[in-house]
Amino acid sequence: ATTTALIALVSAGDVRLDDPVKNYLPGFVGGGKDAVTVRDLLRHRGGLWEWQPLYLHGRKGPDALSYVERLPLRYGLDSARHYSDLGFILLGRIVEIASGTDLAAAVRQLVTEPMGLRHTRFARPVNDNVASSAYGDGVERRMVATGEPYPVASSDSPCHGGADAEQPDTAGEANTGAIERRIVATGEPYPVASSDSPCHGGADAEQPDTAGEANTGAAPSGLPSDGTATSNPLSHSGTNTHHPDAATEVGTSGAPSALLSDRLGPNGSPHQGETGLGQPSRALEAGPGRGRAGGVPVSENVGRDSAAFDGWRAHALVGEVNDGNAFHAFGGVSGHAGLFSTIGDLLRYATFLANFRDHASLWNPSVVEEFLADGPDPEQALGFRRYPLTIGGEMSTMYGHPGFVGCAVGFSPASGTALALCTNRLLARGEPLGTEAMWERVRRAAEVETSVSNRTGEANDE
Repeated sequence: ATTTALIALVSAGDVRLDDPVKNYLPGFVGGGKDAVTVRDLLRHRGGLWEWQPLYLHGRKGPDALSYVERLPLRYGLDSARHYSDLGFILLGRIVEIASGTDLAAAVRQLVTEPMGLRHTRFARPVNDNVASSAYGDGVERRMVATGEPYPVASSDSPCHGGADAEQPDTAGEANTGAIERRIVATGEPYPVASSDSPCHGGADAEQPDTAGEANTGAAPSGLPSDGTATSNPLSHSGTNTHHPDAATEVGTSGAPSALLSDRLGPNGSPHQGETGLGQPSRALEAGPGRGRAGGVPVSENVGRDSAAFDGWRAHALVGEVNDGNAFHAFGGVSGHAGLFSTIGDLLRYATFLANFRDHASLWNPSVVEEFLADGPDPEQALGFRRYPLTIGGEMSTMYGHPGFVGCAVGFSPASGTALALCTNRLLARGEPLGTEAMWERVRRAAEVETSVSNRTGEANDE
């Protein structure tokens, strides 16, 4: 939704990809942020944190957004790709600024209405025929309680704007570089993370280890005891999942309550973005939940932070946004999550983009080409993920996005292919199959089906 809205806004000249983010969000300045562009955020190369529980200390709406703007960068600008929910939260706000309306209205006017996506909207599904996505906030609650895989900023962090935020005692020292050299050399007053610390977030930056967790450990009351998702990536057997038009959250953290969410189905937990199940991260050298990460003081008692939040959900999530930040902080409407849709609408959306040159009334085709162009990371376009696809013996690229809840959407302009996946994998018994693994099976199945069809056609011709 966010990426597609930006395609329309860039086409209209209302947003420029190489504009600094601060041109739209004046609070996004300092600490290297002045140079971060809209393009950097779309490529996930802006250096932002992957995730923070914005709702943890009561932040909502403008306060939560302001917190994201003021949060120091975690990585060097354009140093590497680090999938960031926070970056797309900012992009959602840029859509609002450029369009002059709220995000839900902007997406409706720029994306869903022009494409005829009648069952796609933010915050809640169009009707009650909706699949459950998960059982409560289990994944995020564990992330907050453990500080894994991302450290949680402390409530008195400078990014909270506290006037008494502690600064190193540098009295009598001129700011010539000696201060920083002394801090690095001594590790005082702040420990320095090792070069292989998760703070450096290389290609193997860890994801939360949800293997063996069906987001709850047991099927909630009212759902079949064997869960509603199976290892079959196309299975919709089970409560609320049998109907092809049942709403599904294709968004960030949840299961089929269908979310286009831009990340059009990011992964699920608040660190959303990568959809595979990951490995537990290594603790910072300063100790679990202690020290600093990305220039931000890290909470020294994340367990206490988790217990202090009284908004954790412990019920089957049916018809409500799964992602914690989108639900608790933004009322179900955010640039990174919150969109409900159906398998039919997802396929229609993907078909529009697979044939984007035929829809010049929606966007400038050359702008879409720029969004799909090769970049520094082979797996990432502007806003969309990139996947290899072979159709009819011809190699091409599929663009789209997977989601943590078990949904994905993709399109290939070269072959005119549109694919979509909707499952609620987090409710499966035992270890849930990762969205990325299911999505790969769908792509392979499409390749095989096309190959078989082609061979059958050739045989008939003979």
